[in-house]
Amino acid sequence: AAAAAAAADGGGGDAPASPAPAGDTGDTEGIWEQQLEELEALQASGEKLNDTQKNKLKKLKKKKKEKEAKGDGDAPGKSKGPKVSAAVLKMQEELRLREEAAAAAAAEEEARLAKEKAEEEAAAAAEAEAEAKRAAKREKERLKKEKLRAEGKLLTAKQKAEKAKMEAMREQLLQRADSSGALDVDAGAPPKRTLIDDRKKKKEMLERKKAQEEERRAAEEAAAKAAADAAAKAAKEAAAKAA
Repeated sequence: AAAAAAAADGGGGDAPASPAPAGDTGDTEGIWEQQLEELEALQASGEKLNDTQKNKLKKLKKKKKEKEAKGDGDAPGKSKGPKVSAAVLKMQEELRLREEAAAAAAAEEEARLAKEKAEEEAAAAAEAEAEAKRAAKREKERLKKEKLRAEGKLLTAKQKAEKAKMEAMREQLLQRADSSGALDVDAGAPPKRTLIDDRKKKKEMLERKKAQEEERRAAEEAAAKAAADAAAKAAKEAAAKAA
């Protein structure tokens, strides 16, 4: 480019060029063709030419056309198209290679982004499936507890203790009834009961046992109802919060 600029500046005057000495026509022709190639390469690189360089380039192109026209007249078989200089061809090849490299890099980046997106979508789908399974398991456990609570089988620690206490009392009453046929028997006292008294005592014992059983059942039902109400209230509050 510097050589082209220097050549253009040096040959841009209005004074006619000195005629080339005889025998130097080939050298002079090689010089102006080289200057033309350099100016064309400079222009192809995107650098702005000054007026002198523009005029020089115009003259050299004209001279090249005249030469080609003359050559076509001498050799009809030659192509009439303008000859592209080696410098221009080199610039065009470099531009093509840069464009191909940029296109390859863009395609590689696009493929990488597509792969990342596919991996993220697969991970999100797997997480959603796992969460759905966890939610189904929690719902199953909740329904199981609701069923046990409705049946009176899901008791608090206090309710379990009360139930165990009542069961123990019931067992004790049954054992005493089976062994002696009456409650609160004084082992040291002689038997003074008549048959009627024994029957009366047994009847009272059975009635008391029945009353205790009814009380126990009522207590269990009340506890189950209270637990069910509490569970329903908690579920309602949870649903309200979720909404």
